Amino acid sequence: MNVLVTGATGFIGKHLIRKLTSLNFNVHISNTKVANLKNEKNLHIYNDIKFDYIYHLAALTKIEKHGTNNNGNQWFDNTLISMNIIKYWQHKQPQAKLICIGSSSCYAPDVEMTEKNYFKGTPEERFLGYSYSKRELLRAIRMIGEQHNLKWLYLIPSTVYGPNFELSDNRYIVDIIRKCYNAKLNNTDFTIWGSGNQERELLFIDDAINLFINLRDHDNDVINIGNGLFYKINFIVQNVCNLLEYDYELVQRDLNIPEGMGKKNIQVQKLLSYEPNFEFTSLNDGLQKTIDYYKRTIR
Repeated sequence: MNVLVTGATGFIGKHLIRKLTSLNFNVHISNTKVANLKNEKNLHIYNDIKFDYIYHLAALTKIEKHGTNNNGNQWFDNTLISMNIIKYWQHKQPQAKLICIGSSSCYAPDVEMTEKNYFKGTPEERFLGYSYSKRELLRAIRMIGEQHNLKWLYLIPSTVYGPNFELSDNRYIVDIIRKCYNAKLNNTDFTIWGSGNQERELLFIDDAINLFINLRDHDNDVINIGNGLFYKINFIVQNVCNLLEYDYELVQRDLNIPEGMGKKNIQVQKLLSYEPNFEFTSLNDGLQKTIDYYKRTIR
């Protein structure tokens, strides 16, 4: 089977390509070097290939580069990329199923995070441009899919973490590991943002990838992807400290920094009804694999 993956050089994209290749899919990639998605015509290099699936992961996600003051640009660029993918799907690859990866940042802080509430309320301000572009993506594939009888799937993962990240990655799990590792090395304390009482759900990258592939034959559906387990940031930090043999009591908290949503707990009842026997990676195992990768990478 032929598969096109956009966002091939991103954290999730690299893992997805590796797994699809191991399963003997014929994988083609799109990134800024191969086909800049801001111009739909760049995708025409694939016109001679009939894809069975298109996994659309490409997006500008680095909030520290775009941030609250650049929400408009981030919305525009991400929406432009997605609309070009949809146009290409509709006109050149109508036989393919378009599988899009959404974001839990689209959920407003004051709503229950079930799929039916994806468009309700206003997302966090610092993610606004990115979040609205992801909402536009879902609206568009629904309408185009219905109008032209095309197949699509929209998957919304919780916070994904794991090895093979870039050292410059700003994901908070990477940041916690980096801070704790350096503090142990230098015999100092380190500081986390906020009180640490925020609740988050973590999804190990291998689990996310396996579910993205397992669910590929569900048609015209929106599915939250997570394990249904929620942890306070303090608990996550304590686990990292234990695995790195660092004294958790030395951890400081900066209460002057906004800590975001108090709870970010997506509801996964639909997923678990589809995949009732799926075995998720435990938090400790996932953190250990991520720490091991960090240690290998910085040497």
